[in-house]
Amino acid sequence: MDPRRIEEASLNSWPALRQMLYDGWLIRWARGYTKRANSVNPIYGSTIDLSAKVEVCERIYRREGLRCFFRLTPFSSPPELDRFLEGRGYETIDRTLVLHRELDGLEERAATDAELREEDLDAWMSTFRTFVASGDEDQ
Repeated sequence: MDPRRIEEASLNSWPALRQMLYDGWLIRWARGYTKRANSVNPIYGSTIDLSAKVEVCERIYRREGLRCFFRLTPFSSPPELDRFLEGRGYETIDRTLVLHRELDGLEERAATDAELREEDLDAWMSTFRTFVASGDEDQ
């Protein structure tokens, strides 16, 4: 599978509350929940000066009260972006390894021990908020 298609599927499967395409970079924010939904994704080539462009991205996240993260892939544009960001004090954190497999010819097996049950949504949300440290206003 084409790595760009995997990246597109990743972006589509983990949506942000808001996003905008800015000169080839996808800027996403979601009140700080997960870096994937709150990051700059430099997916296409651009025409704006790199320094000015990064400053605009930083300003957007500052306005939102969020830290500015850049999600870099082997095909991020421009290719020298990682070195440029290091020069501005950014550092690499939380590397991601994406594994994939072709499904053609894969034997389908029935799940024999699957169990479906109803759960108390209020109790589940309370537990979830404990782990993500969010308040009732974020429900």
